[in-house]
Amino acid sequence: VNASVTAAQLGQLPRSVEYLRQATRFEPEHPAVNLNLGLGLAETGDLPGAAKHLRRALKGPGTRSQAAYNLAVLTAAQDPDEAIRLCRLAVENAPGNATYTYTLAFYLAGRSPDEAIAILEPLIAGQPTRIDARLLLGRCYRATGQEDRARALYATLRDDPSVPPNVRQLANRQLREMEAKGAQPNP
Repeated sequence: VNASVTAAQLGQLPRSVEYLRQATRFEPEHPAVNLNLGLGLAETGDLPGAAKHLRRALKGPGTRSQAAYNLAVLTAAQDPDEAIRLCRLAVENAPGNATYTYTLAFYLAGRSPDEAIAILEPLIAGQPTRIDARLLLGRCYRATGQEDRARALYATLRDDPSVPPNVRQLANRQLREMEAKGAQPNP
């Protein structure tokens, strides 16, 4: 396993993957080996192989959240329900991980925007600089008819000089679109 880490650090991903394959011959169910092999295979484009090893890594308590998150990302396009289930598992096993939490909300946004809002609001309260989460929250507000809340959020983004200019422009576009569709003018 150490040889695979060294090979990966040297940019020799195929060699790293081969070392991990050899390690699975000795310990086929070892969670950390399967997690790293799954990630390496995903990076080389072997998605079925990656999924197989990430599923094995789900069995280890120390690798469960990482394996669940990465498997969710791999399966999201083909099976959104499975991606949501796996993201929930990742968040359960690493509740403070903002990336896992945001990704769960992202997958839920199109299916259950109210549930996504319930996830995003506390995430943003703890990490107000998460612009991606704030933009997604605005989208969910709009999807649930909460135009006033969306307007306030977009106005805050538009008027905040610490927000990158492209995001400020996007927020302004959202406000103009809301005005054009008959929502109340923004402040």
